[in-house]
Amino acid sequence: MLGHRMCARHVYTNWKKKYGGAVFEDLFWGAADAYYIARFEKKMEELKKISVPAYDDLKISLFCPWSRAFFTEYSSSDAVENNLGESFNAAIRIARTKKELKLISDYEVGYFNDRFVVKMRGDISCTCRMYKISGIPCCHIVSALRLEKNADQDPKTLISDWFTIEKLKTCYANPLKPVNGMNMWKVTTNVRVNPPPFKKLPGRPPGKKRKRDKGEPREPPKISKRGMKIHCGSCGQEGHNKMYCKNHPVPKPPKNRPGRPRKEVIPPVSAGLFIHAPEATPGSRRKWFASASQPEHDVPSLSSALPKRGPGRPRKKFSEGVSSSQP
Repeated sequence: MLGHRMCARHVYTNWKKKYGGAVFEDLFWGAADAYYIARFEKKMEELKKISVPAYDDLKISLFCPWSRAFFTEYSSSDAVENNLGESFNAAIRIARTKKELKLISDYEVGYFNDRFVVKMRGDISCTCRMYKISGIPCCHIVSALRLEKNADQDPKTLISDWFTIEKLKTCYANPLKPVNGMNMWKVTTNVRVNPPPFKKLPGRPPGKKRKRDKGEPREPPKISKRGMKIHCGSCGQEGHNKMYCKNHPVPKPPKNRPGRPRKEVIPPVSAGLFIHAPEATPGSRRKWFASASQPEHDVPSLSSALPKRGPGRPRKKFSEGVSSSQP
């Protein structure tokens, strides 16, 4: 780090308002020009013998170094005054009256939540690296050009020369020479180089699986059949399969119909009427309702005896036979 320094001339100007004279001036500049601490302490002790208040006031100002004994070695400068800075300010007196944008060479361009540094002097570049890679100015460079309002630097002029017609012609300056077919090739008398003889490698040949990318999930391993019991699909016995079965086939039990089995609901009948519901078989429900819908002389119609059924599934299951009698 370069570090901070105080101008010894300004420190002395403020200090001599209380302690002026040739003796104090010689001791102050002797301490300021000292390159090592021992010489600086010697000058300060001589000052302390003359005036203790002058010594204390000068010690307070050492919070920021003004003597060469406390300078860092990185800057390689032993100047104890800012004459160089004053000379530079005098040289740029006219330039200091201009706007700050004329002196700026780097810009910080914001793009939503991102920030990029754009260099507009010398080798134009942007930290997003789009211009260096593609050769076309990015939006950050165009924004900096609009802020500068410099007509000499048009964004089109910053495009790489690889996009020009001259470069395109240079690429195709040497055309590809035509080549004859294989029947026109020159037959050589040299030894014919053949591929090495095929040799079957030991072991099982590898499969024709493609090479997977790094990080691509592998196929799940196959479960070993060791310890599993094999049953025949024809006779049902254990120890072999259907292909090697020598027994007579055993008929398989009928498969159940898919879905949930239906529940037979018998509606209640009127008093004095006994109806016996037959055993539920496929198609018996339809026949039972068809026979019950036919009217008889002594029995009232079934439609008048059945109560009106509400929507939805019945909550309770009635018994198959219902018998009741009037007193």
